[in-house]
Amino acid sequence: MASDSGTLDVSGVNKLFERYTEKARRVMFFARHEASEFGSAHVEPEHLLLAVAREAPRLTEAIPEDSFRARLRKEPPSPDAVPAAGLPLSLATKEVLFRAALLADERRDRRVDCFHLLEALRRGEGPVAEFLAGCPSAPEQAPPEVGELARPIAAAIARSANRLRSLDEEASSHRLKRRGWTRKQALGHLIDLAAAHQQWVARALAEPRVDAVSYPDPSWAEAQNYDELPWEQLVDWWLQVNGMLVHAASQAGDGRKNIPCRIGLPLAVPLVELLTRYVARLEDVLGEILTHGDRE
Repeated sequence: MASDSGTLDVSGVNKLFERYTEKARRVMFFARHEASEFGSAHVEPEHLLLAVAREAPRLTEAIPEDSFRARLRKEPPSPDAVPAAGLPLSLATKEVLFRAALLADERRDRRVDCFHLLEALRRGEGPVAEFLAGCPSAPEQAPPEVGELARPIAAAIARSANRLRSLDEEASSHRLKRRGWTRKQALGHLIDLAAAHQQWVARALAEPRVDAVSYPDPSWAEAQNYDELPWEQLVDWWLQVNGMLVHAASQAGDGRKNIPCRIGLPLAVPLVELLTRYVARLEDVLGEILTHGDRE
């Protein structure tokens, strides 16, 4: 299995690791461990596959790891084997890592995770790709099951996430026609709104009713200087806080969806109605953010 470590730019490979999730970083650690166990002088794609199976068993549950590991055991160890911490990546492994990053870019995924590594192995050449060709495709990293109350929120987020990411830094500073916000301020307001609703849903899960003084004021978006933050960071924050809201709302079954919620002076409404109004507000502001023809 040992091969020339190749001439791909090492600094480029190291820069790729900055995008890795914690699980993907652990895959690289376990891959070196596997290579050392097999007495290899390099970290090969074979070791990467075994490391993915170890770190993300759900992705590889249909892959007969034992038979693949047994196949590797038949190969003689390299006489040049070194301790795991010092093992270099083979050229073939570096190519897998670059392919995983390209796959993440194609999917508009900011982080590289185990799924990208496994699919990069499948799309390559050599023994590992041939082995994976006979196995079912890896399931994508699916989010936890979304509850009934959270589904409209999750659907609205899914429809808009990639379109928001496609906007560049210049476009994010344009002012919207109807409200006068910049796109950054508008998305900042949606972050405030999602954070408030997440707190209200959490209270509805634990308390008999929810009372709050008011909705987040639109002026907060400018006061918090959202314009000074990178657009990509704002999009990430918006996705994260809505992910927390979706998770919280998914915990609200039939017994909690009618918890009375009074925000400000109007009469209390059931939790389900509060979230319905949130989605309407969310889609209204998103529609304006994603509409072309802004005024400068």
